[in-house]
Amino acid sequence: MLSGCANPDADRIMDRAEAIMYSAPDSAMQALDSLAATASSLPKSQRMRHALLTTEAKNRLLINLSSQTIMEEVADYYRHHGDRKEKVMAVYLLGSVYRDRGDVPYALDRYHEALELSDTTEANADYKMLAKIYGQMYILYDKVFLPELEIEAARKCGEMCLKDKDTLSYIVMQGTLAHPYAHMGYDTLALTTIENAIREYSKYNMEAHSLYEVLEASIYSSRISDYKKVGRYISQYEQLVRKYNDGAYPDPQRCDYYTIKGDYHLHQGKLDSAKIFYDKALTDITCDSITRINAYEGLMRMWREKNDAAMVNKYSLLYCALNDSSLIRNSRDIVNRMQAQYRYDRAEKARMEAEMSEYRLMAVLVAILIVAIIGGMLIRQRLRRERERQRAEIVRQNAEYGMLRDMYEKATHEYQLLQTDFGALRREKEEEIESMRAQMKAYMDDDIKNDQNEKNNELSKTDIRKVMRMMARTGKIPTNSQLNEMEEQIDSESPEFYRFITDGDSCVHVHQTWVLYNRNSWADECQQAEGYKHEKQSLLETVWDEECKNTLREVSISVVIIIGGLEQITSLSIQTIYILERSCSPVSSL
Repeated sequence: MLSGCANPDADRIMDRAEAIMYSAPDSAMQALDSLAATASSLPKSQRMRHALLTTEAKNRLLINLSSQTIMEEVADYYRHHGDRKEKVMAVYLLGSVYRDRGDVPYALDRYHEALELSDTTEANADYKMLAKIYGQMYILYDKVFLPELEIEAARKCGEMCLKDKDTLSYIVMQGTLAHPYAHMGYDTLALTTIENAIREYSKYNMEAHSLYEVLEASIYSSRISDYKKVGRYISQYEQLVRKYNDGAYPDPQRCDYYTIKGDYHLHQGKLDSAKIFYDKALTDITCDSITRINAYEGLMRMWREKNDAAMVNKYSLLYCALNDSSLIRNSRDIVNRMQAQYRYDRAEKARMEAEMSEYRLMAVLVAILIVAIIGGMLIRQRLRRERERQRAEIVRQNAEYGMLRDMYEKATHEYQLLQTDFGALRREKEEEIESMRAQMKAYMDDDIKNDQNEKNNELSKTDIRKVMRMMARTGKIPTNSQLNEMEEQIDSESPEFYRFITDGDSCVHVHQTWVLYNRNSWADECQQAEGYKHEKQSLLETVWDEECKNTLREVSISVVIIIGGLEQITSLSIQTIYILERSCSPVSSL
């Protein structure tokens, strides 16, 4: 609490006043008054503390706080400064200021705020402070005639007192529960509650504090017409007064005692004794109008028992006159209560609306947060996918670049060989051809057949095609009549075919392109084969002859026939190989 220019003497005085606040509030007030003259010159922290302690001392001394206008500033200061205890005390005392001003709704709001600021954990809870807050709320709920809330506040107050090990205050709050029960018309329950409190006093040897409860028990017994209990509780009350109060009936209990004692004597038929106690109630200036009305009513009934019409009329008139004025006052009180309750209801409605606004704002913020999180997740997922796509694209481009580099290196190597050592290139190609021949052999050994085009499929459906295919598979040689029939069939369907394959030059093309085709690169290398026709003819024919010996009667081949620069692909089955064997000079030499 000390600031740079704080007054150490002022702090010592306030520390002392705070230490004796509960045990000697009057001495604490005197100590704080000694600083009043110089309080305005103190730093703000000390000035706020002085105002807080002064208001607390006045509250403990039951001094009206309605003039403590500084408490608004004090409460606002401690909402942002000080420890939890100071925050709670400042807001609580501000509620007490509004309590004394008669502003019940605002006072209750401040008490609720003080509860929210309080630490309710078992280890750090200030149960004494919590009991005080609930006790004040109980009083205010009684003032605006809200018995249900009054009962709840009384129970909470008793619970806090019990946790604070304040047994006396706990029993007192248990007894006060009788009032809201009585306000709700539950007189029997009110009597039971009071009787439980009386037993608790006896249990803890606190009978000296049970005067009020015993008298209340006699009143509630009278309301349910149980005059046996009325007599017992009146006798008990008188004994307690003689034992603990030197025979003097405490004020204001004395007035209630007079009327209940008079009612008890009247019920017992002791009219003169009843009149004595009714007269005491009327002559005691401390008795209120309610007590005087009860006394007039009792005297009216007493004189009726004596058959004195004049006295009955007298007290009837007095009763009616005072009752009318009392009704007016009661009506005013009821109106005030209704106004207070109306203000309380409006304040509660405003508080609930403010809370709903906060909830709505919180819901909007939560929704925005959720949308932001979802959006962030979607963006993150999209970025991750984009990075994966980019990585895949880089991998693909690297692979393509590797292939292009390999092709470039191979082409460069072959070009160099062509320029320097054609023999080396020839040997390399021969090795490639041998590798292809091995691959073709493995392919044919696995009985894998090349697809044939639609036209050849149609040809294969005839009987001669089936016979020729079967003979080729089994290695049999067809007869001349079968070959003639085959030739006629092909000539009728492809007239130019027989003429083309009987031409000597065409056979060279067939040999060359057949070898290149079986290397799976006929499209690009067909032109190279044309260029090598004269230089490589012997090599190609050797390959052709060797392959014809191994494959002519086992599989089908595809032949690329090049005529006048045009390319035609004709799929030939095994039976057309026999045509080639008879007509083409390289083949016919087999």
